[in-house]
Amino acid sequence: MRNHDDTPRLFHFKRRLTPYRSAIRISLIYLMYGVVWILTTDQLLEFMFGDASYYHFLQTIKGWIYVLITAILLYVLVVSTLDLYEEAKKKTEVANLDLQKQLEKTRISEQRFELAVKGSFDSIWEYDGVTKKYFMSRTLLRNLGYSEEEAKLTVLEDWLKFIVPQDREGFLQMTETFIAHPTETLEMTYRVLRADGTVAWIRTHGTSRIEDGKLVKVAGSHTDITLSKNYEEELTKLAYYHSLTGLLNWHGFAKKIQDRIHTQPHTPFTLLYLDIDDFKNINDFHGYSVGDRMLVEIANDLVHLVEAPEAVANLGGDGFGFLIETVDPTKLTNRIASIYASLRKLRSIDGEWLDVSACIGVAQYPKDDQTFDDLMQSADEAMYEAKSKGKNTYVFFSDALHDSRLQSIALTNELRKAVDNDELYMMYQPIYGLDDRRLASMEALVRWKPTGRDHVPPDTFIPLAETTGLIGKIELWVFESVFKQVIAWRSVRHQSVPIAINLSSRGIADDEFVRKIIGLLKKYEIKKGEIEIEITETGLIENYEAALHNLRILRFNGVKILLDDFGKGYSSLTYLVSLPIDLLKIDRGFTSRIHSSNEIDAVIATIVSLAHSINLEVIAEGIEYENQLDYLAKLKTDYGQGYHLHKPALPEIVEKLLK
Repeated sequence: MRNHDDTPRLFHFKRRLTPYRSAIRISLIYLMYGVVWILTTDQLLEFMFGDASYYHFLQTIKGWIYVLITAILLYVLVVSTLDLYEEAKKKTEVANLDLQKQLEKTRISEQRFELAVKGSFDSIWEYDGVTKKYFMSRTLLRNLGYSEEEAKLTVLEDWLKFIVPQDREGFLQMTETFIAHPTETLEMTYRVLRADGTVAWIRTHGTSRIEDGKLVKVAGSHTDITLSKNYEEELTKLAYYHSLTGLLNWHGFAKKIQDRIHTQPHTPFTLLYLDIDDFKNINDFHGYSVGDRMLVEIANDLVHLVEAPEAVANLGGDGFGFLIETVDPTKLTNRIASIYASLRKLRSIDGEWLDVSACIGVAQYPKDDQTFDDLMQSADEAMYEAKSKGKNTYVFFSDALHDSRLQSIALTNELRKAVDNDELYMMYQPIYGLDDRRLASMEALVRWKPTGRDHVPPDTFIPLAETTGLIGKIELWVFESVFKQVIAWRSVRHQSVPIAINLSSRGIADDEFVRKIIGLLKKYEIKKGEIEIEITETGLIENYEAALHNLRILRFNGVKILLDDFGKGYSSLTYLVSLPIDLLKIDRGFTSRIHSSNEIDAVIATIVSLAHSINLEVIAEGIEYENQLDYLAKLKTDYGQGYHLHKPALPEIVEKLLK
């Protein structure tokens, strides 16, 4: 295509190209050429040729030349003009083509927008700040169940009627603030009613045009975010609520307490930590489904004992926390009493009657501590103190209690080093036959004297070792020490005297630990009947299947099994007939109350008779007086143990008895 910028053209200059202007242009050029031709050629010929006849001939020639030149000039002018028209035409065609392409793009964009609006669950909306008119596409309201007529909106108030009444005031307040003081964007989240009365969550987003600080127009979209809101609520529920009981969990309770401290830092309150007694035994004995149903029942009862802003939480397993809005001693005591009254009612679950008790630790803000973690730690210390007092009770946190706890921690650290520092030693308490009063066996008892301080009683460090996991190391040392003593005493007495060793619930359930015991039996060539192992009912219940398996293995390897503290726990006949046990030890709690009542004497007599009927021998421990000894001998109790017969003694003293 020829461009006017790169092709020379007669009298070419920029101008608007019209028919009128083109005609004037050609006429003027033709007139100018004609005048110039007439004026210049006539004078030139007359000057050059004065002869009239010759001049007349030249005039004729000049005329033909004029015609030729005029024709050429007209040709050039017409071609130039037509060329301009052609160029303008092509430019117009190019412009028309570009315009058509742009129109096609616009049409496609409009189609896409229309399809997007129709296919979207969102609605497009627009508010005119000048006319106050409100437009909204009908997609969202149709999806919410409304008819075409109901979905037709013209003013903002039309949309307002769909909003949940509780959210309308907030919506109006934000809208009025935005109109009065507009910003570039608008974001709101609120609830609307579906046609069926259910609630949907809506997020409104808008972008505004502002002139001179005033809102001209704002447009955006309404999006149904109910699904994501439900997901968010479900995640919140999972994060802050217990999946089984539906109560606040640890994180939810922590947030509740932290918010309470933040909003009311100068108002005291009480935190309770409740832990159900022996809940593991309920799970093991009755099954996890019964345990879970019991927790749900307890949670349903406890939740009715508090009213907002108070709260109750399930802190995991059988632990519950309470936020109580009082520190008044009388009111608090009454509240705790109501908790116990609700908890202690007899419950029937799947035909199982369960009597539940619990221990509660009490900590108060801000007297005891000022943060959730510290308050929980204080309540936890108080709760464990309640456990140590015999369960089914509550204890208030105190500085003295905390100091005792610190001493316990320090004692634990010392106990960790007791074996390595050679601070443990063994004592042995003789057990006598009650028919002939002859030495029948002994019970091995571990003792601890830390370096540079007094003895620590066994009822202090043994439970501490069990709760801290140190019992395994100590028990392994005890077994090896006793096995060495058995070897040493073989030369003193021709017939071995059996030695009973206490084994914890953790040890009897630990397959690896039992294998170590058997390894030591073989290493020291311990003979059948030289070693007895004492286990408690509580230890059995905690890990019944594992304990039963390991007891059978030990018995197969020549170890007798004693069931210790019978009568102190469940005293289930199931254990007497199903467990591989050889002897039964009557708990000292019964022995110490001989002749205190006819009922106690009858129970002891029944235990002895029952054990003998299933071929079990009976040891009565804790014999302190002669009348106790006489009564037990009268019942034909096989063996007796206690201070009245002999106190625990060091190996060298026991050796004299053996001689």
